Amino acid sequence: MAKKTTSGINKHSGVQMLTYEAPTDEELYAKASLAAGEDYKTDYDLLFSQTKSKKDVMAQAIRDAERDYENAIKAMEKEYKSASESLSDEALARGLGRSSYALDLQSENLNNQQDSLTALLSDKMQAVNVIQNQIDRLEQEFIDNQTYLSKKKEDELKSKLIDLRQERDDTMRDVLEYNNDLIMDQKALAIKRLKARGKAAPIKRSASKSIVQTPKTILGEYNSLTSAGKLKFFNENQSNLKSALEPRDYNNVLSEIYAIVEQGTSPA
Repeated sequence: MAKKTTSGINKHSGVQMLTYEAPTDEELYAKASLAAGEDYKTDYDLLFSQTKSKKDVMAQAIRDAERDYENAIKAMEKEYKSASESLSDEALARGLGRSSYALDLQSENLNNQQDSLTALLSDKMQAVNVIQNQIDRLEQEFIDNQTYLSKKKEDELKSKLIDLRQERDDTMRDVLEYNNDLIMDQKALAIKRLKARGKAAPIKRSASKSIVQTPKTILGEYNSLTSAGKLKFFNENQSNLKSALEPRDYNNVLSEIYAIVEQGTSPA
């Protein structure tokens, strides 16, 4: 609803009329865009934060898998190196240090080490791939949600713009209706007062003298006055004016008095 303001107020018989500076479509669009943008930013920041937190956890899981793999390799190499040394010592103790039997044992130990390393690498790659697939799905979900938020922002902007336009149009209608009702009420009140003041009042030039009652003299006196003077003259002489003037002249005077009343001019 419009509010009474101190700027641009029209006054009518001492009663304030309402004023409303209706915003333009461009101003309403900017306001709706700002509101929709703020909602979008809030939703996007939350989505980004949640996605980043999940990705950080997954990235840490990959780093942990890589670390565990490196540690397992070191432990395995140490274990097979110890086994190789034990086989060599045992072969030497039995006098078989350079025999084909000793060489076969060392070769078997080395093959077992390679198989273990391959198994470790396979397990690590499988674990990393699982996590990476989760990251890929998470990133796709982020893109899909971002697209949804953009569409939501667009729909919200349209909805807010419709609401703001409706609010503006309703306010303009309310202000117009209020001011029109006020004008009609004040017009009716002014006419009622004019009629009450004009009953049985003699046509007067001053408080002590009556003017010559001829149409030409009356109109000349009336037309020589200011708007405030005309209204005062009419208030004091309405009855005799109506009887003295031709209907056309009287109607012209009456129309001018109505216009003066609607413009808010009060008697001097």
